[in-house]
Amino acid sequence: MGTTSWTDAEDEALQGLPLEAQILYLRGLRRHMDYETGIVGARRRISWKMLAEVLEVAPHQGVERSGQPHISKVRRLMGWLIRAGLVEDVGSKERGQPIVFRLPLAARGQSVPKKPDKNPTRTRQGFPDNQADTESSLATQQVAEQADTQPDKNPTRATPQKADTHPVSGIREEGECRGSTSGEETPRGGLLRAEEGGVGGGDARASRSPQKRGTRLPDDWTLPPPWLAWALRHAPGWTQADVEAEAERFRDYWVAQPGQRGVKLDWAATWRNWIRRAAETRASRARRVNGSAASPTPHNRQVALEERNRAAAREWLERRKAHA
Repeated sequence: MGTTSWTDAEDEALQGLPLEAQILYLRGLRRHMDYETGIVGARRRISWKMLAEVLEVAPHQGVERSGQPHISKVRRLMGWLIRAGLVEDVGSKERGQPIVFRLPLAARGQSVPKKPDKNPTRTRQGFPDNQADTESSLATQQVAEQADTQPDKNPTRATPQKADTHPVSGIREEGECRGSTSGEETPRGGLLRAEEGGVGGGDARASRSPQKRGTRLPDDWTLPPPWLAWALRHAPGWTQADVEAEAERFRDYWVAQPGQRGVKLDWAATWRNWIRRAAETRASRARRVNGSAASPTPHNRQVALEERNRAAAREWLERRKAHA
């Protein structure tokens, strides 16, 4: 059975998104991603109907809404993932073409399943003594006994058995991290530890860097100038005062978070995701306000219609008086 995991960068980008959008990413896209290219939908086709089936809710007691969501809702949820930087639409925009997405924040890697050894090592077998000469047989036996008593100068070292790996995802099973001597990165971003006592274990322990640990946002945190510049570039219509006000909300929110919830590996990435969501929220609110102001109410429409009718009647009376 395969194992699906996601990186800290993906977890940061998923934070705050609608729950259905998170399920769509983890169960609909992430599980079907090609770990060699980071593409979903190229080797194994996907469809909007298949993604809607992932979000299906079975009827249960106490559940108000059940069944599959409409495809239009699945498209809106995909829009959330694209705006959060988790998904890039790389498929053809022509009607009838398959949908293809790229997951830029997902860890990539590829492992090869274990294959049977095509050339197994054969053990040497003894042959029966067919010599008739007794003295020759006795001499051969003495040589064999002498060889058994002498230590082997080049003993065969046992090769440690590698743990099973996922044939596609490149995720190593539990226990391999402790026995690996390669020091390569795992898909979750951690560093595999070198086996103690193995060949090259001392060099691996001396050369590996300490694992990166998360930190909390300082209570006296202030917005760095590069972060301010990035926000002004990626938040259309925002002023410096808007970004500074958002930075105060950012600081108050994360300083107040308890325990591990307030610990992050990359605060710059957390700030970028925060600004993306804030800009999208502000743009959506502006669209709603502009839409309600532009759409006349039924009362206003009736008043406008009556005014046009009165104007037409006045114009008709004026023309009639002119012809009279």
